[in-house]
Amino acid sequence: MLSHPDSSKGGVVLLTVWHWLGFVIIICLANLQAISSELYEAADIDGASGLQKWFFITIPNMGGTFAFLLVIGWIAGLQRFNEVFVFGGASGSPSRSLQTMVLFIYERGFSGFEFGIASAATVILFIIILVLTLINLRLARVRM
Repeated sequence: MLSHPDSSKGGVVLLTVWHWLGFVIIICLANLQAISSELYEAADIDGASGLQKWFFITIPNMGGTFAFLLVIGWIAGLQRFNEVFVFGGASGSPSRSLQTMVLFIYERGFSGFEFGIASAATVILFIIILVLTLINLRLARVRM
């Protein structure tokens, strides 16, 4: 499974989902418990169905949580190193199909001793993460 480029990507995806699933569930459950039960009681009095309560109470009140999880997911995705290193080593084998930006930085900095290239790639990675975070916060209308 790990020797073919396509299936090795699937292995990394499965490992990553398994690694992050518990964190996402705990964050979502904590936010669900923070939603006031009075909102649901008022919706029951008004005759709202379960689906209407889900779309008009639950989802809007979890918007900040979804924005947080999206930002954390983007940052974790762009900084993906452990899973890829375990599956493919420093080069992202097989056929460099698992190469990520952080693996590129690691390979240039610690294997090739090209510290200038590794530093420049690190700054670019920081700028990409910053821009994506600001865009997400703007779209989610979350104030800093």
